[in-house]
Amino acid sequence: MGQSATHDNGLNFWYEVALDALEDVTMMTVQVEELSEISIFPYYQGLALEVDAVARGGVGRYESGHFAGQAYHTLVVDRAEVSGDLHVGATYSCTALSGGSNSRMTTHWLFCTSVGDAITFGISRHWSDPKCFSPVLPQIDSVLVQVEELTDIVALFPASGPEGSVSQARIGASGWLVMTRLGCPSMMGILVSDAVLPMAFCEGSDDIVIAARSVRTMQSITLDSLSCVSAKDTALFLRQVQ
Repeated sequence: MGQSATHDNGLNFWYEVALDALEDVTMMTVQVEELSEISIFPYYQGLALEVDAVARGGVGRYESGHFAGQAYHTLVVDRAEVSGDLHVGATYSCTALSGGSNSRMTTHWLFCTSVGDAITFGISRHWSDPKCFSPVLPQIDSVLVQVEELTDIVALFPASGPEGSVSQARIGASGWLVMTRLGCPSMMGILVSDAVLPMAFCEGSDDIVIAARSVRTMQSITLDSLSCVSAKDTALFLRQVQ
Protein backbone atom coordinates (compact mmCIF):
# COMPACT_ATOMS: atom_id res chain seq x y z
CA MET A 1 0.00 0.00 0.00
CA GLY A 2 1.41 3.38 -1.00
CA GLN A 3 2.03 6.15 1.52
CA SER A 4 -0.13 9.26 1.23
CA ALA A 5 1.39 12.72 1.18
CA THR A 6 -0.23 15.85 2.56
CA HIS A 7 0.35 19.03 0.49
CA ASP A 8 0.21 22.63 1.70
CA ASN A 9 -0.03 25.20 -1.08
CA GLY A 10 -1.12 28.10 1.14
CA LEU A 11 2.29 29.39 2.23
CA ASN A 12 2.89 33.12 1.94
CA PHE A 13 6.10 34.99 2.73
CA TRP A 14 5.75 38.76 3.29
CA TYR A 15 9.13 40.32 3.79
CA GLU A 16 10.82 43.57 2.92
CA VAL A 17 12.67 43.67 -0.42
CA ALA A 18 16.39 44.20 0.13
CA LEU A 19 18.96 45.06 -2.55
CA ASP A 20 22.66 45.36 -1.90
CA ALA A 21 25.28 47.03 -4.08
CA LEU A 22 24.95 47.14 -7.87
CA GLU A 23 27.54 44.38 -8.24
CA ASP A 24 25.78 42.11 -5.72
CA VAL A 25 22.04 42.08 -6.34
CA THR A 26 21.19 38.53 -5.27
CA MET A 27 18.11 36.44 -4.69
CA MET A 28 16.82 37.47 -1.26
CA THR A 29 16.69 34.38 0.97
CA VAL A 30 14.36 34.89 3.90
CA GLN A 31 13.91 31.38 5.27
CA VAL A 32 16.23 28.35 5.03
CA GLU A 33 15.50 24.83 6.27
CA GLU A 34 18.19 22.13 6.40
CA LEU A 35 16.41 18.82 5.81
CA SER A 36 17.05 15.12 6.42
CA GLU A 37 14.99 11.90 6.24
CA ILE A 38 13.50 13.19 3.00
CA SER A 39 10.61 11.63 1.08
CA ILE A 40 9.63 13.01 -2.34
CA PHE A 41 6.13 12.34 -3.70
CA PRO A 42 4.43 13.12 -7.00
CA TYR A 43 1.99 16.02 -6.65
CA TYR A 44 -1.24 16.02 -8.64
CA GLN A 45 -3.04 19.29 -7.91
CA GLY A 46 -6.73 18.83 -7.18
CA LEU A 47 -6.62 15.01 -7.28
CA ALA A 48 -7.18 12.88 -4.16
CA LEU A 49 -4.87 10.11 -5.38
CA GLU A 50 -2.68 7.92 -3.20
CA VAL A 51 0.97 8.18 -4.24
CA ASP A 52 4.22 6.40 -3.43
CA ALA A 53 7.51 8.13 -2.70
CA VAL A 54 9.80 8.30 -5.75
CA ALA A 55 12.89 9.18 -3.70
CA ARG A 56 13.88 8.80 -0.05
CA GLY A 57 16.75 9.64 2.29
CA GLY A 58 19.58 12.05 1.69
CA VAL A 59 19.87 15.63 2.88
CA GLY A 60 18.43 18.81 1.46
CA ARG A 61 18.18 22.58 1.63
CA TYR A 62 14.76 24.24 1.31
CA GLU A 63 14.69 27.99 0.71
CA SER A 64 11.70 30.34 0.64
CA GLY A 65 11.74 34.04 -0.12
CA HIS A 66 10.34 36.84 -2.21
CA PHE A 67 11.21 39.42 -4.82
CA ALA A 68 9.03 42.18 -6.31
CA GLY A 69 5.66 40.59 -5.60
CA GLN A 70 6.85 37.04 -6.27
CA ALA A 71 7.20 34.31 -3.66
CA TYR A 72 9.70 31.59 -4.47
CA HIS A 73 10.52 28.17 -3.02
CA THR A 74 13.51 26.03 -3.99
CA LEU A 75 14.75 22.62 -2.84
CA VAL A 76 18.07 20.88 -3.48
CA VAL A 77 18.34 17.22 -2.44
CA ASP A 78 21.66 15.30 -2.27
CA ARG A 79 22.29 11.58 -1.83
CA ALA A 80 18.66 10.52 -2.08
CA GLU A 81 17.80 6.96 -3.12
CA VAL A 82 15.59 7.23 -6.20
CA SER A 83 13.05 4.40 -6.45
CA GLY A 84 10.64 5.79 -9.04
CA ASP A 85 10.46 8.10 -12.03
CA LEU A 86 11.54 11.70 -11.57
CA HIS A 87 10.70 13.94 -14.51
CA VAL A 88 11.98 17.48 -15.10
CA GLY A 89 8.92 19.71 -15.42
CA ALA A 90 6.64 17.46 -13.36
CA THR A 91 5.38 18.54 -9.93
CA TYR A 92 6.34 17.04 -6.57
CA SER A 93 6.08 17.64 -2.84
CA CYS A 94 8.53 16.73 -0.12
CA THR A 95 8.17 15.68 3.51
CA ALA A 96 11.28 15.78 5.68
CA LEU A 97 12.75 16.27 9.12
CA SER A 98 13.62 19.93 9.66
CA GLY A 99 17.01 20.51 11.24
CA GLY A 100 15.82 23.71 12.89
CA SER A 101 12.75 22.42 14.70
CA ASN A 102 13.56 18.69 14.62
CA SER A 103 10.00 18.05 13.46
CA ARG A 104 8.40 16.75 10.27
CA MET A 105 7.46 19.37 7.69
CA THR A 106 6.01 19.48 4.17
CA THR A 107 7.27 21.77 1.43
CA HIS A 108 5.16 23.77 -0.97
CA TRP A 109 4.57 21.78 -4.16
CA LEU A 110 7.43 22.28 -6.60
CA PHE A 111 8.48 21.71 -10.20
CA CYS A 112 11.39 19.30 -10.69
CA THR A 113 14.06 21.36 -12.49
CA SER A 114 17.02 18.95 -12.76
CA VAL A 115 17.99 15.36 -11.96
CA GLY A 116 21.46 13.95 -11.42
CA ASP A 117 23.85 13.80 -8.47
CA ALA A 118 21.62 16.47 -6.92
CA ILE A 119 17.88 16.77 -7.55
CA THR A 120 16.54 20.32 -7.73
CA PHE A 121 13.04 21.71 -7.47
CA GLY A 122 11.57 25.21 -7.56
CA ILE A 123 8.47 27.34 -8.01
CA SER A 124 7.76 31.06 -8.21
CA ARG A 125 4.25 32.38 -7.46
CA HIS A 126 2.67 35.80 -7.92
CA TRP A 127 1.14 37.06 -4.66
CA SER A 128 -1.87 38.77 -6.22
CA ASP A 129 -2.66 35.92 -8.63
CA PRO A 130 -2.35 32.46 -7.04
CA LYS A 131 -2.93 30.83 -10.44
CA CYS A 132 0.19 32.48 -11.86
CA PHE A 133 3.26 30.35 -11.19
CA SER A 134 6.37 29.11 -13.01
CA PRO A 135 9.44 26.92 -12.34
CA VAL A 136 12.54 28.43 -10.75
CA LEU A 137 15.51 27.41 -12.87
CA PRO A 138 18.38 25.63 -11.08
CA GLN A 139 21.64 27.33 -10.10
CA ILE A 140 20.20 30.85 -9.95
CA ASP A 141 22.40 33.06 -7.77
CA SER A 142 20.79 36.38 -8.72
CA VAL A 143 17.23 37.37 -9.56
CA LEU A 144 18.42 40.01 -12.04
CA VAL A 145 20.19 39.71 -15.38
CA GLN A 146 22.15 42.86 -16.23
CA VAL A 147 21.71 43.02 -20.00
CA GLU A 148 22.84 46.54 -21.00
CA GLU A 149 24.95 49.10 -19.13
CA LEU A 150 23.30 52.52 -18.94
CA THR A 151 24.34 56.11 -18.25
CA ASP A 152 22.63 59.52 -17.95
CA ILE A 153 19.51 58.13 -16.28
CA VAL A 154 16.65 60.61 -15.95
CA ALA A 155 13.05 60.43 -14.75
CA LEU A 156 10.39 62.10 -16.88
CA PHE A 157 7.14 63.51 -15.45
CA PRO A 158 4.46 66.07 -16.37
CA ALA A 159 5.48 69.69 -15.85
CA SER A 160 3.30 72.40 -14.30
CA GLY A 161 3.40 74.48 -17.49
CA PRO A 162 1.32 74.11 -20.67
CA GLU A 163 -0.49 70.85 -21.24
CA GLY A 164 1.91 68.21 -22.57
CA SER A 165 4.97 69.82 -20.99
CA VAL A 166 7.51 67.37 -19.54
CA SER A 167 10.09 67.90 -16.82
CA GLN A 168 13.04 65.67 -16.10
CA ALA A 169 15.24 64.94 -13.11
CA ARG A 170 18.63 63.21 -13.32
CA ILE A 171 18.41 60.28 -10.91
CA GLY A 172 21.72 58.55 -11.61
CA ALA A 173 24.93 58.55 -13.65
CA SER A 174 25.13 54.79 -14.11
CA GLY A 175 22.97 51.70 -14.01
CA TRP A 176 21.70 48.71 -15.95
CA LEU A 177 18.83 47.58 -18.10
CA VAL A 178 17.76 44.42 -16.26
CA MET A 179 15.46 41.43 -16.63
CA THR A 180 14.30 39.00 -13.95
CA ARG A 181 15.36 35.35 -13.99
CA LEU A 182 12.29 34.21 -12.11
CA GLY A 183 8.68 35.23 -11.78
CA CYS A 184 5.33 34.99 -13.46
CA PRO A 185 5.04 37.19 -15.39
CA SER A 186 8.64 38.05 -16.18
CA MET A 187 9.76 41.63 -15.57
CA MET A 188 12.28 44.09 -16.98
CA GLY A 189 13.38 47.53 -15.88
CA ILE A 190 16.22 49.79 -14.80
CA LEU A 191 18.64 49.43 -11.90
CA VAL A 192 20.21 52.74 -10.80
CA SER A 193 23.46 52.93 -8.85
CA ASP A 194 23.89 55.73 -6.26
CA ALA A 195 20.39 56.95 -7.05
CA VAL A 196 19.16 60.46 -6.22
CA LEU A 197 15.38 60.13 -6.35
CA PRO A 198 12.55 62.68 -6.24
CA MET A 199 10.51 62.47 -3.05
CA ALA A 200 7.57 61.02 -4.99
CA PHE A 201 9.64 57.98 -5.98
CA CYS A 202 8.93 55.84 -2.93
CA GLU A 203 8.72 52.05 -2.94
CA GLY A 204 5.39 51.02 -4.45
CA SER A 205 4.91 54.12 -6.60
CA ASP A 206 4.03 53.34 -10.21
CA ASP A 207 3.50 54.85 -13.69
CA ILE A 208 7.12 56.01 -13.64
CA VAL A 209 8.89 56.92 -16.90
CA ILE A 210 12.70 56.69 -17.08
CA ALA A 211 15.05 57.48 -19.97
CA ALA A 212 18.74 56.57 -20.28
CA ARG A 213 21.55 56.06 -22.78
CA SER A 214 23.28 52.78 -23.60
CA VAL A 215 26.99 52.87 -22.78
CA ARG A 216 27.64 50.45 -25.64
CA THR A 217 25.78 52.21 -28.47
CA MET A 218 25.02 55.68 -27.01
CA GLN A 219 21.40 55.20 -28.12
CA SER A 220 18.61 56.56 -25.93
CA ILE A 221 15.97 54.26 -24.46
CA THR A 222 12.77 55.05 -22.56
CA LEU A 223 10.73 52.72 -20.35
CA ASP A 224 7.28 53.70 -19.11
CA SER A 225 4.78 52.07 -16.72
CA LEU A 226 7.57 51.31 -14.24
CA SER A 227 7.01 50.60 -10.54
CA CYS A 228 9.55 51.43 -7.84
CA VAL A 229 10.68 48.18 -6.19
CA SER A 230 13.58 49.67 -4.22
CA ALA A 231 14.19 53.35 -3.41
CA LYS A 232 17.50 52.82 -1.63
CA ASP A 233 21.00 53.86 -2.78
CA THR A 234 20.66 51.16 -5.42
CA ALA A 235 17.20 51.84 -6.84
CA LEU A 236 15.21 49.38 -8.91
CA PHE A 237 12.25 50.04 -11.23
CA LEU A 238 10.42 47.17 -12.94
CA ARG A 239 7.46 46.52 -15.21
CA GLN A 240 5.84 43.34 -16.47
CA VAL A 241 6.95 41.95 -19.82
CA GLN A 242 3.83 41.93 -21.99
